[in-house]
Amino acid sequence: MDLKNKQTGQPAQTGIEFSLERLRGRQSVRTTFRLPEGVIVLLGMVAGQFGLQQKALLDQLIDNAEFMQLPDDWAREDFQEKQPVRTKTFVLSKRSLYILEKVSRERRIPRDALVAAVIQQLMPIIRAEREKQRKRQEIYRDMLAYLRYGQDLLAKTENALGKDDQIHEMIARMVRLAEEGIAKMTEMIARGRNIEQVDVDVSK
Repeated sequence: MDLKNKQTGQPAQTGIEFSLERLRGRQSVRTTFRLPEGVIVLLGMVAGQFGLQQKALLDQLIDNAEFMQLPDDWAREDFQEKQPVRTKTFVLSKRSLYILEKVSRERRIPRDALVAAVIQQLMPIIRAEREKQRKRQEIYRDMLAYLRYGQDLLAKTENALGKDDQIHEMIARMVRLAEEGIAKMTEMIARGRNIEQVDVDVSK
C-alpha cells in the first residue's frame, strides 16, 4: 500500500479557494471509536515502524479512494465480536470524519466497523515487514560469520606479515567496516522486534 497522499489540486484560477477549503478540511477534531484490540495495535505498529503519527496514517487510509470500494464483508456488524474491544480516541481531520460519516450513512455500516475495516488494510504491510525482518536476521547471522572470518584472517596476517604490512592494513579496514555495519544492523533488527513479538492477527 502506498502511504503517500496522491490527491491532485484544482486548476490555477481556483487555487486559492481550493487551498482554503483543504485547510478547513484538515482542521482536527477528537472522536472516539470502539475497536478490536488487535486493530488498535496494528495501527500503532505500522505508524511506529514508519515514523508516522497515527492521526496522519489513519487520515490517509480514510482519504484513500479505495476506501469507498471496501467489500461489505470487511465491515460486518458482528466483526467486533471476534475480539475484545476497547474505546480509542483519535484526532482526525474534519475531512476524514466527514468521509467516515458519509460512507457510514450510504452503506449503512457503523463507523466503528468502517474504521476497523480500513485499518485492516495495513495487514499486508506488517506481513511484508515481518518477512523482511526474518531475512534481515538471516543476513545478520551471515555478517557475524563474515566478521569472525575477517578477524581470524586479520590475526593470521598479523602473525605472518606484521601490523605494518599494507595487506594487514587493508584487512584491518575491512574488519572495521564490518564491525560498524554489524552495529547498525543490530540497531535495525532491535527496532523490528515488536513486529515479531506482537500478535496482530485481526482475523481471530
